Amino acid sequence: MKITVKDASMVRPATDTPNEVLWNSNIDLVIPRIHTSSIYFYKQNGHFNFFSWHVLNEALSKALVPFYPMAGRLQRNKDGRIEINCNGE
Repeated sequence: MKITVKDASMVRPATDTPNEVLWNSNIDLVIPRIHTSSIYFYKQNGHFNFFSWHVLNEALSKALVPFYPMAGRLQRNKDGRIEINCNGE
């Protein structure tokens, strides 16, 4: 299968979220750092905006509000511990 990337964009939460720093738990810290890639295939349902990038971006933006740590960045604190900077980026 050939995949062509047509565009890339940053999706941010739809509304303001808490701007805070959260520690990762000790369990999170012992999990190996590997990227688990997933590809999901969906059957065309005939709807005119099926898989529209605009619809997908809007849905993800709304989903990131209650799950705001997923819109943060990993960083290390002064002691070297990994934490999540919940900055909406």
